[in-house]
Amino acid sequence: GRKLVNVDITVILEHIKIEPIAKIMINRVATALGDDEENRISIKAKTNEGVAAVGSGDAVACYTTALLIRETTD
Repeated sequence: GRKLVNVDITVILEHIKIEPIAKIMINRVATALGDDEENRISIKAKTNEGVAAVGSGDAVACYTTALLIRETTD
């Protein structure tokens, strides 16, 4: 099996600020992953500097990285 070490989420959007709802988002991700340690999850927002559909405000992108470790059985 595998064990979750941490999750890093970057939301790319042009105009909306996520700071007011970041804690809610972290809580929901933790719940979806079945993990009660919210400190393993980070969420941040970036802009696309006006480039492409995200930069014009027509789209949103999200990049997520999860670090897992193999659980060993002794």
